Amino acid sequence: YNKESKMSALQKLQNWYIQNCNGDWEHDNQVKIETLGNPGWSIEIDLLNTALENTKFNFSEEKSELDWYVIKVENQKFIAYCDSTKLEFMLTYFLEEFVPTFENKDFEYEVLLPLEGISKKVWLTDSIAKKVDENTFQIISIAEFNNGNLVTENFEDIKNPKCDIINLKLSDNVGDLIQTTLISTFQGTRLAKI
Repeated sequence: YNKESKMSALQKLQNWYIQNCNGDWEHDNQVKIETLGNPGWSIEIDLLNTALENTKFNFSEEKSELDWYVIKVENQKFIAYCDSTKLEFMLTYFLEEFVPTFENKDFEYEVLLPLEGISKKVWLTDSIAKKVDENTFQIISIAEFNNGNLVTENFEDIKNPKCDIINLKLSDNVGDLIQTTLISTFQGTRLAKI
C-alpha cells in the first residue's frame, strides 16, 4: 500500500497550490471552482508566476448535452468547463496530465531552509529549488546568511540581540532533495523545507 499513490485529486490540488504560495502569489492569484446553470462545473486556476504561465492549450469534447468538457488556457489561466459528472476528472486532468506535460522544468521556487543553533525556529530566505516531482524539490542555490535574510515566526525572535548568526548552522547543501510545506513567518506564509 502506497499512501502517495492514493492521494485524491483535491489533495493534489492543495499540494500544487501550496507549492506556488510564496507570500505574494496567493494574494493576487486564485483557484476557483463553481457550478454552472446548464448544469455543470467551471474551474479557473491562475497560472501567472507559476511553472505553467507560458502555456498555450485548447481542447474540447462533446458527446451529448450531458457528456462534455472544454479546457483552455486564456489570459494565463487554466479554464475548464464540464458537465455535472466530470469535476474530479477535470481536476485529475489538470494535475496528472496538464501540469506534468506543460510545466517549465526550469522554473525556480524560493524555499526557506531551517537553521539550527537557536532555540527559536529560524529560516534562511532567498534559497532556490526546482521541482523534481509532485512532492520533491532539489536545492539549486543557497543564499549566504545574514540578519537581512533570516525569518522567524515572530519578528521579536530575530530582532533580539541574543540571535547570534555566527551560531546558526545550515544542514542543507546544493543538490539535496527536500520536501516542503507552508509555514507562517512574520513576513507571511512561505514555502519551506519540512
